Amino acid sequence: MEKKLPETPQLEIAIVLQHRDQISNPEFRREYGDAAYHWGIMVNTPYDWTCNGNLYHAKNQRQIDAVTCQHLDTMEWVFEVRSHFMLAYSPRLVAYAVVGHVPKGVHEITIYHMLEAIPLSQDSTGSIQTCFTWVDQAIHSLQRAEYIKGFDLAQFKSWAMKVADYNFMNGRSEKTLRQYHNIGSERLRNW
Repeated sequence: MEKKLPETPQLEIAIVLQHRDQISNPEFRREYGDAAYHWGIMVNTPYDWTCNGNLYHAKNQRQIDAVTCQHLDTMEWVFEVRSHFMLAYSPRLVAYAVVGHVPKGVHEITIYHMLEAIPLSQDSTGSIQTCFTWVDQAIHSLQRAEYIKGFDLAQFKSWAMKVADYNFMNGRSEKTLRQYHNIGSERLRNW
């Protein structure tokens, strides 16, 4: 008798917010807005709360002068993937919400190529590049591919910032984060 291989689980797509130390404090929140937290996209299996998945994000990195070895004033934005990222163990995690699913049969490399193609510098409105503007573009790409459906990022952003502020100021716990794991529009309206 031939054994059947287990079916590969459908991957989840989540939005992740991580605190940025002092920049996430309330007195800086008004100044930095959505940039007070670091935003990213997480792709992982739905049954793995440790979130051993891949974190896709845009980050700025300082340029170093090759001659003087001093940091230059310019900051270049780069796309980065953190493979096998154990999000649940990240001390910076303040919000996590599943917003979509990768259809069965679609490999994660497809997601990688889609997200890697997002331009870094300015979004279509001419806004300054931040990790949030990159996530905004990523969500639109994932919506066009129909991996994320019926999702309003503006409404979500307000909710996510409240959750992140609460968890940052009060200390997060696995229970607090799990409470928001599978977010729906009803939960957004009631928050």
